[in-house]
Formats: sequence, structure tokens, C-alpha cells
Amino acid sequence: MSAQQYKVDDAVPRELIVDQDSLHADLFFEPEDGIVEGTVHLYVHKMERADSIWLDAKPSITVVNPPRFNGGEVTWSREEQGIVLRPSSEWEKSEIEIDFSSRPFKGVYFNGWDDPSGRARRQIFTQGQGIDHRHWLPHVDAQNDKLMTSLSITFDSDFQVLANGELVSKASKGAEMTTWTYVMHHPHSSYLMAFVIGKYDETVVGESPFRAVYMYEDLDDAYPTTYYANDQVWTYLNDRIGYPFVWSAYRQAPVANFPHGAMENTCMTIFSEVFIADSASFADRNYVYVNAHELAHHWFGDLVTVPSSHDFWLHEGFATYYQMEAERAVFGHEHYTYEWMKALDLVRTANEVDAFPLQHSKAGSHRFYQLGALTLRALEHEVGTAVFDSAIVRYLEQNAFGLVTTSTFKNVMEETCECELDDFFTAYVEKPHESTGYVDYQIDESTKELVIRAKQWNKWGEPLPIHRLHVRIWKDEFEYEDRFINFEKDTWSELFRFEDRWTVVEFDPYHHYPIDWKIKLPDSMAINMAMMCSPYTQARVVSQIDLESEYFRDLAGLMMDIGPQCTRDSLMSRAAKERPENFEEIMFMAMILSEDINSVGHLARLFRSQNLMKSRLME
Repeated sequence: MSAQQYKVDDAVPRELIVDQDSLHADLFFEPEDGIVEGTVHLYVHKMERADSIWLDAKPSITVVNPPRFNGGEVTWSREEQGIVLRPSSEWEKSEIEIDFSSRPFKGVYFNGWDDPSGRARRQIFTQGQGIDHRHWLPHVDAQNDKLMTSLSITFDSDFQVLANGELVSKASKGAEMTTWTYVMHHPHSSYLMAFVIGKYDETVVGESPFRAVYMYEDLDDAYPTTYYANDQVWTYLNDRIGYPFVWSAYRQAPVANFPHGAMENTCMTIFSEVFIADSASFADRNYVYVNAHELAHHWFGDLVTVPSSHDFWLHEGFATYYQMEAERAVFGHEHYTYEWMKALDLVRTANEVDAFPLQHSKAGSHRFYQLGALTLRALEHEVGTAVFDSAIVRYLEQNAFGLVTTSTFKNVMEETCECELDDFFTAYVEKPHESTGYVDYQIDESTKELVIRAKQWNKWGEPLPIHRLHVRIWKDEFEYEDRFINFEKDTWSELFRFEDRWTVVEFDPYHHYPIDWKIKLPDSMAINMAMMCSPYTQARVVSQIDLESEYFRDLAGLMMDIGPQCTRDSLMSRAAKERPENFEEIMFMAMILSEDINSVGHLARLFRSQNLMKSRLME
């Protein structure tokens, strides 16, 4: 698919016949058979042209008794994908009551109940995104319909029941059963309804709002590492986003066999137990980034919600952007650098497959998440962090509990920055984004002059709007000067005078713009840039230098001078393939310098694949 031939997006918000104001469900379970039973009460009001009412209900749902409409009978029919009600008299508001039983294969999941050994964890949990709650609960399962929800769940008293919102009552039902009732005090989309039933230990970590985290009873030792930096992530995101966390509670609980990594159900993040970590596994996989991502969704996705997948990047791009900002607060700038480099690589991967724009329902995960975050980062740089943060607060204030689109966000940003952003949103959001930049450095040693010529364009030869391109001029190895230039045209050039060999000029040193910069520079400058510049510049240089050049023969010394672990890993991987004669030297430096034993293991695998691993190092 060429970039100019992508299909125009046909994702549109669902046309609503009724508007659900609230939903209450009384739920019971037959877990051994995978059955959900109960009664749902829907409180709706009529929209225009509503001569009938359609409720989503997959064939997995059985209507046990005829539905009731305002307490009385109503003409109804069961269709393959839903229930149709046909009121015989005029109405404006209504309570619809339906007794149902369902055996869902989506929406609600039953873990361990069919294990005859009894060793499997017995759990029941939900996953409603995008429209999977219609497999077990009759209602209007529409992302663009926000409503108040409440759940009363009756289950075995030996288990813990968690759900959205505030726990308003917990009442015993006989000797062995308990009914838990949870209530949401603000509206949200129905796909965010959630519950978890399982056996957990609860740790309360906050009171206003109520916050608690949950861990399996037999894995309490994993609590500190699994929920590492939980309070720091909470405090950072609340402070950075600047708009209050409006929900009455926030709970986090792991489950087995979760169909995704995690889900930001309002007040109730459910995450896969694969993120339960101990000290040995923490470096390989941990919950910190998931924690930050799902918490950020409580503003971006839960509080303000897009009406269709056309603008889905407003959920995932924002959550990924703030996730990475929180990771920087927890793990530091080097980790942050590495994550942005991975994000850029993932966007390149997406562009090799197809060419959908960011604002498109088929843009795909790497664009919704990584390109969305990179675009917000570029926008923050364009308007400035203070303006960006103020606009975010205004965006949330004006649209809390409502629906938003890209136009909504753009308008608020323009109001705040008092500037026009048409060209930015056109280039980065509305059009397929695959942009390349070339930077050519030419040095005249006799005149001590450096000429930099740069070009940048997208796939159609159009320049991207870059109003604050960061250029850093190093006067020596310790002192530099920052400039910001307007790079709206496709070419830019400037002449610099330098006094000694240390003078280098960095182009977009923190890679604020999602542009694939290609650098052409003399080896004499590359060696300095690889050692003294920003991690982004180091990474770009390391990926492009000629390892056969005399300037790069001393790989051990170069690895010692390069700061970020991820850049050293990149250099070591290249050297392992291109400089096998330096095998022992490279492995020795890898073991000395590596902050992550996996880096050494990666190199070892590279060498073994080339039959270069020496027997004495294999021992």
C-alpha cells in the first residue's frame, strides 16, 4: 500500500437511539459452568427518531423472562445480535429491566474452575474493550455513550470481589455468601465496567481517594518489587498532568490468562500476572511502565473519551507519553532515552508495513502508542512545556466526562498557545508520517569553518513544519551554546567558525521531532560527537560510523567514553559482527561496562552464531 493510496477512514461514532443515563446489575455466577446470571436495570432517555430500542446482546446471552419497561410489559423480540423493544405509548425516560443468563466466550473470563487438581488459581474477571461486554450483559455497548454504573455481586465469602468505584456495602448472604456493591459517582463508557473475583491480600496505599493494590496470598514477597515506585508514579502523574484524579477509588490487581497486558478500567486496573516481579526478574520485565500507562488512561481515555477509533491516538498516545515521562522520573534520563529510541524504531517498523496516518482507525499499535507519544513530544517542544501543560489542564477541564476528537484537542492547544497549528496537525496527525532528514557537515581546516547543510521532507517531498529546531554548538568539551531555528522550508544551512578540534554542532540533540535524521560528517567530528554529545546524537552517530576508520580502531576506549548503556550495546553489537578480530577485547569491555548481564549474553549469542566464541570464555 503506497502512502498516497491508504483507504479513507470509515470509522464513525455510533448513532445512538437512546442515551443511557445509568446502569445497575445484580450478578451471580456458576463458575464451574462459566455462567453469569443476573438482572440489569437500564435507565435511558429517548433520542430523536426512537420508535424502538436496540440493546446489544450476543447469542451467548439468554433472556430469562420478558423484559420490563417502566415496570410493565413491552413488545420485544430477540434478534441474533441484540434485543429490540417496541414501546406502545409515548415516552421520554424509561427504566428497562432484563433478567438474563449468559455463557460468554468474551467479556467475562473464568480461570481455574475446571482444574480437577485444584492447583490453578480460581478467578473471574472482565475485559470489555472495545465492545465485548455485549457477550454477557444486555445494554447499549457504545463507546460514545457515557453513563453511571453500579454492580452488586454475590459470591463465595472466601473470595475477594473488586469492581469500579466506591464499595458502598458488603453484606453477608447466609453462611457462605456475600454481596459486594460498588457504585460509580461519575459517568464513563460501558466498556470500562469491570470486576475481579479472586483470593488476594489487600494493601491500602492511600485514603483520598481510596487506593489499594492487591497481591496473591502466596506471593506477598513479590509485593515490593511488583509495585515498585507505585507512590512515585501516582504523585508524579497527578502533579505533571495538573488536573485532579476525579475518581472515588483506584485499585490494581493481577489475574492469570489476561488477554492483554493490562486494562485501564475506571478505578480498577486489571493487569496480567506476568508482570508480578521479584528481584531476579525485575530487570527483564516489571510493572512500572504498565502502572504509569494505565494510570494515565484515567485522564486520557476514561475522563475524556474518543467517540470512535478514528481518534484512538488521543487515548494511547497520551497514555504512552505520560508513561514515558513517569519512567524518566523513576529510572532516570538514560532509561528515558532508551525508551524513545525504541519508540522511533517501532514507528519505522510500522512505516515499512503500511502508510496510515496517526488519525486513522487502522493506524495500528505502533502509531497509536509510540507515534502518538512522539507527536505529543514534538508538540510540547513546538509550543513550550509551560504552554503545553496549561493546554492539557484546559483540555481536561473543558471536556471532563465527555467526548473528544483531534479537533477538540487542537482547538484547545491553539487557544492556549495563541498560535495556529494547522500545519503541525496536518503534517503529523492527519497525513501519513514518514519523514527523513539529511544533515551534511563540511569542515575546512584551513579556514576553521564548518558549513552545515540540512534537508528534511516527508514521503511526498513536502517539508515538515519545524519551528523550534534545537541546534547545540559545542565550543569545547564542557561548554556549549543552544540555538533554536525555524526550519519550515525543505533546506537550511549555516556557517560556523571553530577554534579547536573539539567544536561540534548537534542537530536536534534530544530528537524532539519524529524524523529519521541521517548524518554525514567527517570521522574527526564523529569521534567527538560519539563521546560528548547527547545520547540521541551518540546513538545516531554509532549507527552510521565507519568502524574501519582509523578514528574508531580503539573500540575499547570509545565504549568507555560513551555514556548510555543502550548506545554501548548498539556499538558492541555492530562491532561483534563487523570487527570479529577484536573479539576478546570487545567481550572483555562488555563484561566490565555492561550494567545489564543480558547485554553480555546478547553478545555471546552473536559470537556463537558466527563460530567465534572461544572455548575458554565459554566456561
